[in-house]
Amino acid sequence: LQAAIVGQHRVGADPSAARAVVTYCDYLPLAVRIAAGRLNLRAGYRISLLATRLHDERHRLDELTLGDIGIRSSLRLSYDALCRRKNATAELAARALRVCGLLAIPILRVPALAAALGCPASDADSAVDQLVELHLLEPVGTDRVQLHDLVRLFAAELAHQVDDPAGHAAALRNAYE
Repeated sequence: LQAAIVGQHRVGADPSAARAVVTYCDYLPLAVRIAAGRLNLRAGYRISLLATRLHDERHRLDELTLGDIGIRSSLRLSYDALCRRKNATAELAARALRVCGLLAIPILRVPALAAALGCPASDADSAVDQLVELHLLEPVGTDRVQLHDLVRLFAAELAHQVDDPAGHAAALRNAYE
């Protein structure tokens, strides 16, 4: 996909940087398209420079924006759709996503998430179902979920914007006990 957008000659000139960009994009097609579009904005923009910029997690979501299209805004649409549901399970699911961002674990067991949330495993499981439905989490086996790096970064941003630090500490303590 990257080569189709920026040209095989550019990708072939620095294949390790091209692989790094795709890896930092978490292999998500939209993110790869945005990164490639950014490379096309300036002919002299080296793939290695973009890879270096994407390496910094603190600014990765900022870098994966092109005009009105961005990973953060795309994820925000899904999160906002969840929040509009206005029911207890949706509220728990929104909080679960934010807690997942704080935990920074790529694959998480649902019982650990329930402990972090301070709720029964059945409630956490229902919340996870809503997040899976919105493609914010992916199931891995029967009681585990996977969080893509870009979703994790978005979820961590949300946690710091929405939740108080004392709640963060409690959720982390409960998850790791």
